Amino acid sequence: MKEDIYARRVTKIFIVFSALYIAALFVYSNFLVPRPYYIQTTDIENGYYYDARLIYNGLPTRTVTHPATPLFYIYSNFFIFTGDDIASTQEFLRIIYFAQAVFNILVLMFFIRLMPKTQSRAVDVFALSFILASPSFLTYQDYIGADSLIIILGLPYLLFVYELIRSERKSPRSFLLLGLFTGFVIASKFSFLLLAIPSFIALALAVYLQKDWRSIKRLALLPFVALASFLFFISRVVYRMPSIINQVVFRDNLSNVSGISGFAKALFVNTNYLFLNRPVFSLAISIIIFSFASLFIIFSSKLIRKKISFSDEDKKIIPQLMLGLFGIAALAFTLVSSGDIPGNMAKGEELGVLLRNIALPLLIFPFMVMTIIQVARRIGWELNKKTYFILITLGLLLISESVLKHVSYRDHLIESTLERIKKTDEKLLSFAPKGENFAIWATDAKYAFGPASFHYWGNHKYAWNSFDEELRKTFDPVGFFQFRVAGQLVGQNRLDVIDRNYALPKILQDNAKLARLYLWWRAKFPSPKETDNILTGEDFGENPKAIMFPEAEREISQKDDTKLIEFLEYRFGYKFTKRIESIEGRDWTIFTAAD
Repeated sequence: MKEDIYARRVTKIFIVFSALYIAALFVYSNFLVPRPYYIQTTDIENGYYYDARLIYNGLPTRTVTHPATPLFYIYSNFFIFTGDDIASTQEFLRIIYFAQAVFNILVLMFFIRLMPKTQSRAVDVFALSFILASPSFLTYQDYIGADSLIIILGLPYLLFVYELIRSERKSPRSFLLLGLFTGFVIASKFSFLLLAIPSFIALALAVYLQKDWRSIKRLALLPFVALASFLFFISRVVYRMPSIINQVVFRDNLSNVSGISGFAKALFVNTNYLFLNRPVFSLAISIIIFSFASLFIIFSSKLIRKKISFSDEDKKIIPQLMLGLFGIAALAFTLVSSGDIPGNMAKGEELGVLLRNIALPLLIFPFMVMTIIQVARRIGWELNKKTYFILITLGLLLISESVLKHVSYRDHLIESTLERIKKTDEKLLSFAPKGENFAIWATDAKYAFGPASFHYWGNHKYAWNSFDEELRKTFDPVGFFQFRVAGQLVGQNRLDVIDRNYALPKILQDNAKLARLYLWWRAKFPSPKETDNILTGEDFGENPKAIMFPEAEREISQKDDTKLIEFLEYRFGYKFTKRIESIEGRDWTIFTAAD
């Protein structure tokens, strides 16, 4: 009785601590050190904001990157509270950050309540700290998008799967709900396949070991239910199925890795960087992997040699071990596919953004910790007080390291970026003829003209120039030079209309049947008309007297600048001269119209 009271009290303490932790992160990131929406280390929010805005205004969308279609619908409803005018952008995003914080608290509360009451609270601390200290979790507290929902969607998903594995009676409704939920999470972010596929295999192993033949038949239907659910949630963009298939099947995240040796080398380089820069985080992962692998080998050996008899408990442990092995493999894969982490960090990118895809396999690790305790007890091992003390200490150090690193990077990013934007804007404005319109090409809003760059790029890339008139009125005299369109025209030696009869991808060129199917689909569902304008609102006739873009974001080589100038003179009717200026560590090319 006393133990039950103690367990309930500890559970309440964990829930209160988690709620205060998430609340503190929200207050810090939105009130103490708020991040202006245009300062971002990736253009993720431009896309979600403008796709949601298209839906709110009853316009078609065609983004399939994640594809995230259900999230666009969810986010579009928040415009009801703020309106969708440019001035309310920060308020719109902040309301969603608050909603995400609330759901994070609810999900963590659910997770804590379902933790096995038979294990030590030290294990609970360590498992919980692994979730709260993830670099990506901290980074995406004040971003919207699929990467911000890893805990909100992924943790309930794994809880559902683990409960099904442990359950002796699996109802048809459970498999139906899991299938529907699987389709939803994959429609939100393709990377959830890293959880969905291993979970399906682990469940199949569980029902086989438990000889639950009815559940095997139901489980066989789960992929079809998931597929139907996925298609339902992406129905708005299902006509872009070729692009969706390309994202899932043909997208090569390992293009720079050749063979096993190349994979091992990339894994070593990225792992070594993490050990040097996040030692506690890396040590915690290593301890879990080493303990899990060691106990897996010992447990398997004892079963094979019949040192322990095969029991009903083992029918639940083995699928959990299988899921853990998949988690380790997925972690290695995503760590390599994250690219050159040391090189990208040297360029100023944020670790939480670079590690966003390892966040999913890392969700399995808290469950692996619980499986480790189960297996240890199964083979007759009991952890001593010293081990529990180490786990608590490591958990607290893990949270401290991650929070301090996150706060330090974020504070510096915001302070330095605001200063850089101010100085860059002042310098660029000095090259623009006074009282005249000028245009910029800046896909990264944290370098110049923050709000204008954020909205112009989001409108151009994701909203297909649907809000040109509003943006021109809001940001006048700053316009947006659509360099990607201009680059295509210059590359094709065309002046007015891009030739969009692109060559088929190689895989279609090599397979006539697939090519015919693709061409039939494209003819049946033609893409919305793309613009041939090289300036946002070019039809308004307010042509710029200066065009500016950073060298790092140019769309054609410098040797073609003469052709570009001739092209601009044809489209805008002015004679342009070129100059390159170094501003705040970035080279900018500036075309200025002659007086």
